[in-house]
Amino acid sequence: MADRTAYAHSGAEKLLAPALQHRACVIFDDFAPNPKFADVIRGVKLWYERPCDIILAAGGGSAIDMAKLIGLCAGDQEPYRELLTCDRPIVHQSIPLIVIPTTAGTGSEATHFAVVYIDGQKYSVAHEYVLPEYAIIDSNLTASLPATITAHTGLDALAQAIESLWSVNATEESREFASEAVTLVLKNLEVAVHNPTSAARFDMCRAAHLAGKAIIWLLP
Repeated sequence: MADRTAYAHSGAEKLLAPALQHRACVIFDDFAPNPKFADVIRGVKLWYERPCDIILAAGGGSAIDMAKLIGLCAGDQEPYRELLTCDRPIVHQSIPLIVIPTTAGTGSEATHFAVVYIDGQKYSVAHEYVLPEYAIIDSNLTASLPATITAHTGLDALAQAIESLWSVNATEESREFASEAVTLVLKNLEVAVHNPTSAARFDMCRAAHLAGKAIIWLLP
């Protein structure tokens, strides 16, 4: 599972090549930003045609959410629409998932949520089975991001952290993660956008991850 542009330009493809060269891999990149139900179904169909042991997702929040949704559906059974609209319960373990974010913003690698659009309506799927088994966070993969995307994704992380801080469902743990995320963004975002350094990129990736962790520590 890959955002083809991010996979190549971030350096993820080159870094993963040695580990994948002797393994049978199927790349699915036929999806638009902001996961659509039809794209999810295409991914599930490909999974059944050429099943694999795990799903490996590289890209931004859309790629990671798409992988979560495909893994959840492929581990379950039809009707998938009802599964993703929460009209029937999630009871089956999803396909094992490893995610590699190439942006510093959504924190999707740390959450048990995934967003999908069905008939133009936005649904948020939330379940412990949606949480990836592993997340590999390498700030070097964000080095090629344009300044505009760096700014947008950084502000996304800041917004998520602030929302967790003022949430009525905040806990001691969520406030701790969110507070550190806010501090890191305020300290590093301007540098990451205008004069990026390895340290600033690293701290922005940490901030995004912590903002994601803050969300999962909110009270249900």
